Amino acid sequence: MSLPLAVRSEWHQHVLLLVVTDRGLELRESGLRRSRPVRVDFVGGRLERRRRNVVGSERMLAKAIGFGGRRLVVVDATAGLGRDAFLMACMGCTVTMFERCPVMAALLMDGVRRASGDPETSEIINNRTQVIPADARLLLPQLSESLQPDVVYLDPMFPARGKSALAKKEMRICRLVAGDDEDAGALLEVALAAARKRVVVKRPLRAPALGGSPHIVFKGTTVRYDVYLIKPG
Repeated sequence: MSLPLAVRSEWHQHVLLLVVTDRGLELRESGLRRSRPVRVDFVGGRLERRRRNVVGSERMLAKAIGFGGRRLVVVDATAGLGRDAFLMACMGCTVTMFERCPVMAALLMDGVRRASGDPETSEIINNRTQVIPADARLLLPQLSESLQPDVVYLDPMFPARGKSALAKKEMRICRLVAGDDEDAGALLEVALAAARKRVVVKRPLRAPALGGSPHIVFKGTTVRYDVYLIKPG
């Protein structure tokens, strides 16, 4: 992975900056109107409470992926900032995260690196997760039958609809670097061919299905999970 280096005198020429800080990598807006930086933090912040009570707080996600206590092998094909993938790992799943955007992948790998050395999260990160900075559309078809995941999870980019101003700003910044996932439908087709048991697509509550009618739908207040079951054989 290669990202261009901008010296401080050139910062004003860029809309966004990926900055190395004592807290890790941060994605920041340049210019006069700066919002909070985007960073990946699996140890503290908003994820800490969800991590400590993952079974209770993430029931809908657990139902969507078919988690019933037995460890599942999951591929998150659009990992982004890795939050859902990390929560699935907290449940006990083994999760491979694909992220094709170099900037998002850099943020994700930095967060994984820091969490791998923290006593609260090291076992989860080191034993149950891996990050692959690549396009899942290209690599999923190459998996041998023995390496097929039980679940492929898709969370393609969509407009933020949350009530939190932070969530809206974060989504806007991420969209600037990652763009729109206009090929999400093609990725769904690849995922359906790669998964053993199901494909789960996270969507805005009122958005159309990504492809065809799902077999099961789990609805929350702002998002839903469309589940496509894989028929044996």
